Order: sequence, then C-alpha cells, then structure tokens
Amino acid sequence: MDTLEKDYFKLADILNNHMTFDVIDTTKYDFLAPTTLIPIIHYAKKYNRKILASDKTHDYIEMILKQENTSLTTFINADYRKFMKIPTTSKIRIKEDSYEKFVENLDHNYGGWWFQSYIVSELTNNIYEHAFNNHPIDLGINYAQIYPDLNEMDICIFDNGVSIPGNYTEHGVDYLDDCHAIELALSRNSTGHNNGSNDLLNERGNGIRTIINKLITENKGQALIASRNGYLYIKDKNEYKYGHLKAINGTLITLRLKQNSVSQFMDLAEFEFSNPYLYKGELER
Repeated sequence: MDTLEKDYFKLADILNNHMTFDVIDTTKYDFLAPTTLIPIIHYAKKYNRKILASDKTHDYIEMILKQENTSLTTFINADYRKFMKIPTTSKIRIKEDSYEKFVENLDHNYGGWWFQSYIVSELTNNIYEHAFNNHPIDLGINYAQIYPDLNEMDICIFDNGVSIPGNYTEHGVDYLDDCHAIELALSRNSTGHNNGSNDLLNERGNGIRTIINKLITENKGQALIASRNGYLYIKDKNEYKYGHLKAINGTLITLRLKQNSVSQFMDLAEFEFSNPYLYKGELER
C-alpha cells in the first residue's frame, strides 16, 4: 500500500494533469485511497465533472456519487468504507448528531471510540470555525476506510474552504509560506488559541496538536496535513517531510490509525508539548 504522501502525489497528478473542463480521469490508477479519492469526489460534484475510473474503482465511486446530500453515514462495501458529508451548518450538525453517528459506525479497534470521536469532533469543529465561517457554504467530507490485511484505518477529513494559510491571512498572522502556516497550526499559534482564557484545557486551537501528538506517540500511526499549496507528511516523531504541491484549495487531513489504543487522559502536558515537526523553509523545497 502507498504511503499517505504518495496518495497525495496521486491526487495532485490527477487534478493537475488529468482533469479537463468536464472530466476527471483516474483510469491510470487501480486503487484510490481516501486522500486521493475524497477531493476528487468533491470537485466532481461541485463542478459537475464526470469521473473516469478503472474497472477496479468504478463501482464504489459510482456508489458515492449517487448519495444524497445528507449528514447520515453511508456504508460503502459494507464493512470497510464509511462516507459522510459534513452538514453545511453547525446547527444541522448538532440537531442530527452527525459526527457521533459517523463515529458510532466505525471499527473502534483502531485507536478506540474516544480517540476517533475526538478526531472527528475537533477537525469538523475547525471546519465550522474557519472554513465555513463568513464564507460561502462549501461541502466538507468525512471518510474512513479500513485495510483489513494491514490492520490499519484511514480517517480522512476534507473541506474546500479558506485553508490554513488563508485563515492566518484573514487574521493578520504572518507566515513565510503555506508549509510554514501548517507548522504554526501545530505550534500553539492557531487563530483559536488566544481566546482570553488562561485555561489551556478549554482553549480553542489545541485540537489538531493533541490529535497529532496522540496519533504519533500512542497509536504509532501516520498523518498527512495538506492545505492550499503546502503539505506535511508525518511517518513518525523522527521522520517527517514538508513539501510544496498544488492540489487543493482548502484543507485535507488524513490520519492512518493502527490497532493501538489511545488513552483518554488529558492534562496540561498534552497542550504544552513542543512541536517536533519544524519547517526549515527553503531547504525543504
């Protein structure tokens, strides 16, 4: 199976080299992981483009495309894939308990129910707080896929909103480039960080930091954070890579979980850790 970074390269190749005004051609690839598939589904629906697919991917892509715009989880190929369109307003999300329903139907062997709930709740909160806030409503997607032979599961959350660097620009925060903006999001420099409270446990802006910390140190999983023209791929605490690649306008986060439990314990240390994923700027171009 390809790494999350290679899945993102595949997405960029398709969108940059195999997309026309009316067609997105994915036929050269026999497998499309969530990192690749979900933005393609979004662009196909938003811009009314037809997806050309290989024989191995055609049927399940068609199943997704036929779903109505509902927050309820859609089961694709029964056990291994779960798809949910994020409601366009926070009120609808609360009314329908949408993220809870999505998590409820996942296999909780991968990180545990609490960690899966924390991931989906925090990351979709970010979409409502940043991507949808004061912007034309756009579609977000949650998607989960299990790889049973590898005992791994991808949770992918995508929105085509303002993006991490775009959000910093709107709030007047300086950053070097899109990769540096991603580093800031993991370094307690979120625009939700300074809310006038001295209580770190209740501060906004800590979610993505603690998710990545627990994913890498406790679950031993991997992560990809891509936003606008930059991405960060984290293989483990000591191996990571920033890169510049034009593929999406918004933000795409994919977490690859293993069957290792993650503790529910949270204290100030969870929020005060130093970000080990530092961006070196030009050296990584």
